Parts: sequence; structure tokens; C-alpha cells
Amino acid sequence: MKNKLARIKRLVRAGLWYVEWHCLDELTKDGFTLGDLKNAILSTEECDELTGDPSHIRYVLYGRALDDRSLTVVVFFRGRNVRIKTAYEPYG
Repeated sequence: MKNKLARIKRLVRAGLWYVEWHCLDELTKDGFTLGDLKNAILSTEECDELTGDPSHIRYVLYGRALDDRSLTVVVFFRGRNVRIKTAYEPYG
């Protein structure tokens, strides 16, 4: 799993990431910015793989926003890019 996480971070650092509209809505609702999203991805030290959707494998990242709030990010690979499906502040 560390190889997948390293690939995600490498693509984000290279600017090869796309944020879905749904994710932008969720970020705005929770008071996060794209800077928070990028920081959360790059600060992630662990992730889980979700294989229940046959169309694509998704990865759940557990990172921190710029203000140190927890931010969970769901991503998947599409071609040579990483797509950010959604992001949210976990509760409970």
C-alpha cells in the first residue's frame, strides 16, 4: 500500500490531480480550501484500499488540513492522474 500512497503524493506534487465537483462542494461545506486538501494528501501516512466498486479501486487517505483538523480524502487513479472523489472532516 505504501507504493500506492507514494504514487498519489508524487502525482499531487506534480500537479497531476483533478478535484471532482462533489469534492469541492464538500470542502466548502466543511470550511476547507484546496490548500487544506493538498496538505491532507501530502501529510497522509496511512491509507485504506476500497475494492467494492468494480469500476475502480479507491483509496481512503487520512490526513491533516493546514489548521491541523482531520481530513479524510477518497481518491482513485484515472490514466496518469489521480482524481479526488471526495473529502470530508470525520466526525465521532
